Amino acid sequence: MAPPSQSQLRVASFLIRLRWEEANQQCESPLSFHGEIEHIQSGERWILQDLSDLSSLLQTKVAQIRNLQDDDDAVPPTP
Repeated sequence: MAPPSQSQLRVASFLIRLRWEEANQQCESPLSFHGEIEHIQSGERWILQDLSDLSSLLQTKVAQIRNLQDDDDAVPPTP
């Protein structure tokens, strides 16, 4: 299988920061989760309060990016 040509190559880069902090003794949960995702190409950032949000956010953003790129491919180049 040949590698994709430059025109077929699609890249979406995300920086994911995950941080767990020990909660004080009064909290029911021993760890507190904090997360942040940054889309490198656009600079958009999202704050996460739950680790399960990570997968759904990435799936949503990648689908949106894919749809935008498909729309760009459908527009014929101007002469």
